Amino acid sequence: MEGLNKQESTSFVSIHPYFTLTDKEKARPILVEFVEKTKNESKCLYYGWTFNENKMHCREAYENAQGVLEHLGNVGPLIEKLLSSGYASLDKIELHGPEAELAQLEQPLAHLNPLFFKKEYGFKNFFKTNGEESKSFISIHPYFTLNDKAKAQPTLVEFVEKTKKESKCVYYGWTINENKMLCREAYENAQGVLEHLGNIGPVLEKLLASGHATLEKIEVHGPAEELAQLEQPLANFNPAFFKTEYGFVNFKTSRVGASQM
Repeated sequence: MEGLNKQESTSFVSIHPYFTLTDKEKARPILVEFVEKTKNESKCLYYGWTFNENKMHCREAYENAQGVLEHLGNVGPLIEKLLSSGYASLDKIELHGPEAELAQLEQPLAHLNPLFFKKEYGFKNFFKTNGEESKSFISIHPYFTLNDKAKAQPTLVEFVEKTKKESKCVYYGWTINENKMLCREAYENAQGVLEHLGNIGPVLEKLLASGHATLEKIEVHGPAEELAQLEQPLANFNPAFFKTEYGFVNFKTSRVGASQM
């Protein structure tokens, strides 16, 4: 697969910081500054801000833990600037990725008191570029409570195997923190999300009916025009829609096949 690096396949780390906005307009120049500084980072896969009323999320991912550390070194003063301004407050921060990569981040990020979600099953279907591709990129964040991890495991693996066949899936997998679980997943556009739901609908029903896991909430992050196509099809899940306003992506979806994430 042209451009694919095996280390990218196994070390992909995403950060999920959530904020409460107190003054979006005053925060805006700082948020734009974050994006402009991050564009210069060689290991950033995607970066940007998404909004749901007064809630804000930084949707960001890096090739590995080293990329995360380089990012923090790059934007550290901006984090202090944003939080000290009073325009936004940090509610929580999560890191999702392989155990070996997360271990490198525990000490450097200890002051932020993050939650670490270890990747257990999954794949990626993209490779790193230096251009702005996939502008319609949509990520979904479904959070579950695991009631019986061992019994849920075969169904989680089944999700992954079925999703590997989808041409518009960017990445997909399960990350776990004690009894909390996220399906870390993204698609090229709204059509990719709809195809995925059609593909795994029976498996989702099986998981929820089993009682082995309980769906707590679901978020959908992406451009407004793509989110609009999902409001009705996803209405039964009562999702929170986060609209992208500033950001970029540095990956391109592969047409060759999925690699382990």
